[in-house]
Amino acid sequence: MSDRPDWVRLSRGLARFEGDALEFICPERWGGLATPLVAAADGALVVASTAGIFRFTGDAVVPEVVLLPDGLEDSAWRDLAPGTEVVALSAQGDLLGIPAGSAPARLISPTSSPPPDAVLVTGKGRVLVATEAEGVFSLDEVHADGQRTRLASQVDYRANPRLVEAGAIWVVGSAGHLHRLDRIDGDSLVPTLSSGDPITGPVVAGGRVLAVVAGQIRDLGAEDDPESPAPIAPPSTPRLSCIGASPDGAFTFVCRLDALHHVEAEGLGAPWLHAGLLLGPRLDGLDEAASASCRARWLDLAADADLPADRLFPEHWVATAPEEQVAEAAGSCGLGLRAAPPGWLLGALGLLAARRQGAKGAKGAKGAKGAQTLALRDPLARGHVQSATPAVLAHTPRP
Repeated sequence: MSDRPDWVRLSRGLARFEGDALEFICPERWGGLATPLVAAADGALVVASTAGIFRFTGDAVVPEVVLLPDGLEDSAWRDLAPGTEVVALSAQGDLLGIPAGSAPARLISPTSSPPPDAVLVTGKGRVLVATEAEGVFSLDEVHADGQRTRLASQVDYRANPRLVEAGAIWVVGSAGHLHRLDRIDGDSLVPTLSSGDPITGPVVAGGRVLAVVAGQIRDLGAEDDPESPAPIAPPSTPRLSCIGASPDGAFTFVCRLDALHHVEAEGLGAPWLHAGLLLGPRLDGLDEAASASCRARWLDLAADADLPADRLFPEHWVATAPEEQVAEAAGSCGLGLRAAPPGWLLGALGLLAARRQGAKGAKGAKGAKGAQTLALRDPLARGHVQSATPAVLAHTPRP
């Protein structure tokens, strides 16, 4: 059995497993946004950017256009949530259902005021939206006819919320450098913790609810009893940037600077995925300008990952681009054609990968910009979504 994912989301673009390596997929495939929203369900990977919504199916590296912006503002998509279909939340408050196949997007709920900040499709198929407006938090269920039912509310809540299902429904809020985690209990929020560092997770692992806070694993209690006291603190680890778990709780993984690691009783296990697996992109279907931009992105990314010189310029580039264009792309990154790149340190990492089979997911980034150093995000099972602060993701083993 292998827990290798099909897709991996990077700080700049995506990567798809090709054999035993990760083939880089350029942001030019969806209009150039380095850190789009990504979600997956039922064998399709959906990408939402300022250029529209795109869908990858099967092993394709060229996505299908699902929806063009048609005059929508930049950063028009606030969130994506997977379920039996991916649900997209627009900045105007529309909820759109995006099927895995070739069917067009459909309107689930029209524009609302104020527009929600986050959407979640629960394991039971309920569509929930969270809104913060003038210091008041609200959680609503959206029904098939577009009507909404208020489930919970809280005054004096001033943060950008995202929703996570991990046993209970959790609200992860961010406001500048302040971050908070609350649990939905009945019709109100129960404060759980706050931090000056981003909070990632929570996830369910081995019947426990875990999160990463201030770079370390925190046990938030039993899945079926959140009020239960935490056991002995998890082992101290090097600073972590995200946490995820397999849907069945069989294993937990965390992100370090350049790799994903399994979490074991005594600490971190061996790396699960790492940046050294990256290969250069194919340029099929890209025009001259997009190809040049894609090549430059790859060379910058490869230098960040400290890849060897023989990995910088894929052989198939020669067939798709004149030598002077390849040289120009190398020059834009400060690299020579025959020189190995400097050993640049990898930036802060997390890792996101998409699988052939789906499960549940969490919130995407709202207009986040890509770092200038390589960052892997945590694995995305097809049925999961990437967030700027890495969200709850999963894994489905391959035979």
